[in-house]
Amino acid sequence: MASQEKLERIERYLLGEMEGQELQEFSRSLSEDQGLATEVELQRVIMEAVREEDTFRFQQTLKEIQAEKDEKGTGRRRLPVRRHLSVAASIAILLLAAYFIYGSLNAPPSPQELFAQYFEIPDAEDILPPEPSSRGEDGTMADNPPGDGWSRAKDLFRDKQYAAALNQLRGVSPPEGPANAEFYFQLGILFLINGQPEQALQSWEQLEPDHSYALKWYRAMALLQLERRPEAKGVLRELAQIENPWQEQAAELLGEL
Repeated sequence: MASQEKLERIERYLLGEMEGQELQEFSRSLSEDQGLATEVELQRVIMEAVREEDTFRFQQTLKEIQAEKDEKGTGRRRLPVRRHLSVAASIAILLLAAYFIYGSLNAPPSPQELFAQYFEIPDAEDILPPEPSSRGEDGTMADNPPGDGWSRAKDLFRDKQYAAALNQLRGVSPPEGPANAEFYFQLGILFLINGQPEQALQSWEQLEPDHSYALKWYRAMALLQLERRPEAKGVLRELAQIENPWQEQAAELLGEL
């Protein structure tokens, strides 16, 4: 969102001009985005300072009119020193608040803010391959098949019950063979969705670094959430240098880091 557009929305919010879905969405953003909350509070300070200054000037004007009437004919007129001091103080407040607001708008986004901007929960079909067969290539039963637990976790994921899906999958014994990599990949995704990036990275340690482009992208997201900026940039450079589904996003995110 452009800076001017954001300031206009903040002003409309503070003036009570928002309603309906727009108000709900802005209120939700306000509760989730600390930077936005700071900007709103500072804009509130500015608006209150302006209102107080307008009220003060009106009161002082009335006092000066009365003073002129009282001193008429004396050849003297009282200088409104208090008014000038108050005006100066109000201007200082406005300048200070504006400095912080525009400084906040122009400051580079934090890793947490970038994570919130770029991370999207993947569609179930994009990360959940068909359930691995419980039989090996020679037709014999595979060791440690995932069984119904994996199916249940996938159903919960599709229903967007991510916490329940994570708990379900954590109760499944990791399968042997090719299914093992997909198990740990999915487990890491669920950790990341549930706000546990450190555990996500630990799950992905079971995989080869070149497991997939998807793994690189979600590793970068986990590193961002942990504010490990240099490591995240290293992973994103790899993605930005070769054609893949996340190449454009990786390059864009690198520019913000």
